[in-house]
Amino acid sequence: MAWTGRKSYALANNDFAPKSKPKRKIWKFVVLGIFLIILGIGSWIGYSGWRAIKNITAGSSKKTTFFKFLSNNKAEALNGESRDRINILFIGVGGANHPGGTLADTIMLMSIKPKEKKAAFLSIPRDLYAKQPDGSYGKINAVHSYGELYYKKTGGGPAALAKVITEVTGQPVDYYIRGDFSGFQKIVDTIGGVTVNVDKALYDPYYPDEKMKGYAPFSIKKGTQNMTGAVALKYARSRETTSDFDRARRQQQLMVAIKDKTNSLGILGNPKKIVDLINVVGNHVYTSFTPDELVRVFEIGKDINNNNIKQVVLSNAPDSLLVSATSPTAGYILKPKSGDYSQVKLLAKNIFNDNAATDTAKENSTIEVQNATGLSGQASEVSKVLVGYGYKASAYLQVVTPVSETVLYDYSGSTKPKTAQFLTNKFNARKIEKKSADASSTDFVLILGTDYLDLIKSKNN
Repeated sequence: MAWTGRKSYALANNDFAPKSKPKRKIWKFVVLGIFLIILGIGSWIGYSGWRAIKNITAGSSKKTTFFKFLSNNKAEALNGESRDRINILFIGVGGANHPGGTLADTIMLMSIKPKEKKAAFLSIPRDLYAKQPDGSYGKINAVHSYGELYYKKTGGGPAALAKVITEVTGQPVDYYIRGDFSGFQKIVDTIGGVTVNVDKALYDPYYPDEKMKGYAPFSIKKGTQNMTGAVALKYARSRETTSDFDRARRQQQLMVAIKDKTNSLGILGNPKKIVDLINVVGNHVYTSFTPDELVRVFEIGKDINNNNIKQVVLSNAPDSLLVSATSPTAGYILKPKSGDYSQVKLLAKNIFNDNAATDTAKENSTIEVQNATGLSGQASEVSKVLVGYGYKASAYLQVVTPVSETVLYDYSGSTKPKTAQFLTNKFNARKIEKKSADASSTDFVLILGTDYLDLIKSKNN
């Protein structure tokens, strides 16, 4: 009876000693289960990423793995990084089931200076008149479509357009990224939307509906707006009540907003977000980047402050580089004011140089440089520097009696203030207004004094 009582007590209190063995077995199964779940998630991420990356990359010869992409290994250097300028061509197309879906609706050259942690956007209007891959001339947006149609001949739309962009801007295209409207919308939604400061209210009663057969009026108020993918796409595409140039500025604004949001989310540290984004872009984006190179771009881009991002739009505004024209074959087009793309190339080349590139192009100034330093060759050297900034500069080769102070004579009648400001700031020059009749055809005469030599010495030390 005593034994029975102990047994009854043990049963009542569930207190048998051998119970520890089943617990150990249970924990083994739990640990094994967790391991299999982790392995399954890792395999899913890896397979999903590999499949999408295979779809979006342009078949680079550089070997890479998706798991290396997710790792913390040091990313490889990018093309252009050694010269401290990486040029990335962004191409937006309508995509499948969209009229003219292979025409380049958005063309934007982004330049990054890694050492200086700066970036610049240069938007190219789709109506720009340019040489086509077949040797004819037409709108630049048709280059991508031609490249896609004759893929074997051109290497594809992005590659064909990259060549023309180099001819127009003088800049090598190190990488390209092409996306369609649907992909843009899904990317914005995947990162949880973007925040944009709308500088003026926008109303477009002619925004096309989804079937492209009618209208779906779009409006947005001035002020800070949190945009979904659908709203961001409309904000980027609307142009009927504004212009292509306003639209280009909004597109640049959205690019910066997407950068800010991805940085704030820490995308590289979130495998689910990575897989979500990769699955989105796998169907809607095509790029010449490898995954390792994308890691490097992310590393560089996250350190660029928005104050160090410059935004330039080529347009037909009175102070810009293009003018409206018509073509018998292409209809409405935009052509360079100067007759060729020399000024556009100078703008692209000097886009980081203290706004001088933009201001130079707008004011189209002429400068004569005289050497009054007492040291030969200074006028020639300075005129070459100014030509590099895009000015029409020449050196006065006759001997000038040395003077102590650098002086800028302004013959423009104060019509070119940005050039005057640039020259006075760069050379510490004292500006003197002169009547235009005092000079035949020169806007400015820059006389370099002996203080210019001191200025050079201080900058070199």
